[in-house]
Amino acid sequence: MTTRMRVTTIEQTANAMAELSNGTDPSMLHALRAAALSPRVKLMCNAGYATALCPWRNDPLPGREELIGILAQATRTDGSGKPAWGLMQSHIDTLYAVDAFWFGRGNWSTVAEDIGNDLDSQRAWRCGMNSLIRGMGFKTLSWAAFIYSPGTCQLLTLDSWHARRLQVDGTLLARDNSASHALYEQLESLTIAEVNTLYPGYMSTVGAACLWYNVRNSGPESHAGLNCRVQESEVAA
Repeated sequence: MTTRMRVTTIEQTANAMAELSNGTDPSMLHALRAAALSPRVKLMCNAGYATALCPWRNDPLPGREELIGILAQATRTDGSGKPAWGLMQSHIDTLYAVDAFWFGRGNWSTVAEDIGNDLDSQRAWRCGMNSLIRGMGFKTLSWAAFIYSPGTCQLLTLDSWHARRLQVDGTLLARDNSASHALYEQLESLTIAEVNTLYPGYMSTVGAACLWYNVRNSGPESHAGLNCRVQESEVAA
């Protein structure tokens, strides 16, 4: 049987990712948590878990046993109503590492929210945050920055699918050390140049996401569940 090729357009990708801009008062804490739940988790499940944490958007998470129970009730955002899946102990550990950073001594929230407006400053932010939060690597920090500020983020969320497309060993990209970080930035620069040529007029983050959809042979997915902003419906309530 021949697998039917799906082609996702840059317009479809931009529309899906624009859902992250809806609302006001973005929460970097929630963005970090949503990104912390993303490794090896499908986007529809990542969004489901993130949605379950919305009541604690700016507050400390409950105890571990209660938190696991809350996440166990999360559902996928594909309309199926089925439980989200893929949660691992490492996800829980990273969530609490984020909270330890955010609510620890010092004004760390200000540091986290100052991602900068250009690629160099955002890369410096990513390096600094990587040293401050155990379990948050370059990929998840880039994802958090995009969730928090999709209109200004220039950091790319590179994963094993991008590595496959670029013919690079994905395990090298995933390691959290200086060599992996240098490789990540190298592939990030190559991809930025590529998508700027392929999709002029679109942000490089959106162009990279379009390539990601197409190398996976999947259609665009809603990003609404990952939104870290206060929604109009919440204000009305």
